[in-house]
Amino acid sequence: MEILVVYSTFSSIDSAQEICSKLMELKLIACFNLMSAKSNYIWQGNLCKEDETIAIMKSKIDNQHSIESKLNELHPYDVPCILSWKVHANETYAMWVEECCDYQRK
Repeated sequence: MEILVVYSTFSSIDSAQEICSKLMELKLIACFNLMSAKSNYIWQGNLCKEDETIAIMKSKIDNQHSIESKLNELHPYDVPCILSWKVHANETYAMWVEECCDYQRK
């Protein structure tokens, strides 16, 4: 069975926790993991090195557009990194993810 994995980076663990918790409250995602990272990137022509928090979120595939839309709305970055892909999951885990994610589109 397939589920959706969404990857996004945040400037702080507090920001990541707040936004991912909101997505979970909305039932857009079933769960998330937060990890510290040393990020290197080019922004407005400058090489930047920053501490960031990586969020990996799991959801059902049908929620992809709604998750991206809500992340764009809530994210503090001007250009947030929002990557998503479909992955194979064991059946019981995929069923649990599906049960947790009953977001109602308006």
